Amino acid sequence: VPGFETKIFARNLANETIPSVFVRTYDESAKTFYNKTSSLEGLANFNLERGNYSCEAFFKKVKVGEINFTITNKNEQLNFTCLLSSLNINVVDAQDFSVKIPFVSISLTYNYTTNLDVKENKTETKLGVTNITGTWQLQSLLTNITYIMNASRYGKVFNENNNTIYNLPKGAYRGVTI
Repeated sequence: VPGFETKIFARNLANETIPSVFVRTYDESAKTFYNKTSSLEGLANFNLERGNYSCEAFFKKVKVGEINFTITNKNEQLNFTCLLSSLNINVVDAQDFSVKIPFVSISLTYNYTTNLDVKENKTETKLGVTNITGTWQLQSLLTNITYIMNASRYGKVFNENNNTIYNLPKGAYRGVTI
């Protein structure tokens, strides 16, 4: 197999590895693209010849990063930081903010536009439950989009006036309290 083994690890802004990132690498000398999707361990493994490369990362078909690198005379291992944030949703008692509420059902709905191949508007919903400490953590969320979260217990939504995260900023972690 030609080329040097080149391991590219897709990572979010919290430096955690990310599965299911589409990595498109362009070989400038061969004028060719090589494509891989990161594994459960966040690894996209390529065999590349010496030369200059540009690389783009896509998550859910949305571009989340780009890097340039050079292959010399050895195997390479690169960390590719993608613009994906993590979110900690904390649910607390309205009367006593220090009391955290476990087992709250949360739905997180968001819209985004893909930019890999064909532009397409998508809507997704993630469902989860707060843990024993009243927290639900989501990793690797798209930044600069708006998220609507609805928290319910016993089938009743209770955060109607506190349910929007506008333009999730770039950052390792973002904390939200309901």
